[in-house]
Amino acid sequence: MRKACVAFLVAATLLYLVGCSNSFVFPDEDQFELLVEVNKKEFTVGEELEVEGVFINHSEHSYKLSSSATFSQTGLIHMNLYEQGEEELFLVGAIKKVTLRGNDKRVEPQKYKLEKPGMYKLVASSFFDITNPDTSESKEYLVKAETVYIEVSPGN
Repeated sequence: MRKACVAFLVAATLLYLVGCSNSFVFPDEDQFELLVEVNKKEFTVGEELEVEGVFINHSEHSYKLSSSATFSQTGLIHMNLYEQGEEELFLVGAIKKVTLRGNDKRVEPQKYKLEKPGMYKLVASSFFDITNPDTSESKEYLVKAETVYIEVSPGN
């Protein structure tokens, strides 16, 4: 009887430890969100477009992200303003390691001087990797914000 109790306790302890282990799980892409807010959408030449990019980790877990967003203060958000019809580019810069805690966000302001009339589009994206610290396996993520369209009129 005593051996059965000891065996039961050992088995229960092992099941508890396996069930409660904090093994790494890659998040789904929809756990991350990228938003873009602008001061307005209609301008005249010479005005300044003020943009705020917001990258949000909606998960409960912290992750170390490797990103190479060029011209990014946070290392996560690549923003660019294009004339309508202009080809979109994603320039790769130096790799930055960014630790983002669970339910955390990073805010990145950007300003653009509007010097030509026309229609423009503001594109924001975040391309990053997350690496499993236990196995060194990595997964790529691409999170995009909704494109914002801007109109710039000649003014006086």
